[in-house]
Amino acid sequence: GGQSRVDRLVSPDVTDRSYVITARYRPGESPAEGMLVSYGSRFGGYALYVKGGRVHYEYAYSESSFHAISVPLPAGGGDVEVRLDFRRTARNAGEAALSVNGGPAESVAIPKTWPTHGTVAGLTCGYDGGAPVSDNYVQPFAFTGEGLRVCIELGEQGGIAPGELFGSVIKEQ
Repeated sequence: GGQSRVDRLVSPDVTDRSYVITARYRPGESPAEGMLVSYGSRFGGYALYVKGGRVHYEYAYSESSFHAISVPLPAGGGDVEVRLDFRRTARNAGEAALSVNGGPAESVAIPKTWPTHGTVAGLTCGYDGGAPVSDNYVQPFAFTGEGLRVCIELGEQGGIAPGELFGSVIKEQ
């Protein structure tokens, strides 16, 4: 948590692949709120954050194409493990499932996803330091819990050839 921004060109490349984001933290003395991890902006990106006793995941394909899910935090405090499973279902499409402490998951279909390097902002952990992904929080929306650790595990890539990510923009010589 609170790390420097990671540039988009060196951040985990989730382009057209399945991946898992796991965030672990301790709530502290009062209920935790704030950004767990964010990538990109409202023009393309995702945000995973805690607000109002719930964990929220929002994916922006564009300002007009937006997908969101949320699940409640468990009562009683204690360590929290947030898990977002993104499963690739077709080329540049997938389904996100969000759960907390192994509880029931909520899911949302995302019919179009951005290539990671096509977005203009990078990745931040513990705050949102770029243009926000959503209007549902005010930046920097610093995380108030303790011991935040975020892990992004990448699955197999979707069989995209080099230069194919942006269509015919890049052509082999």
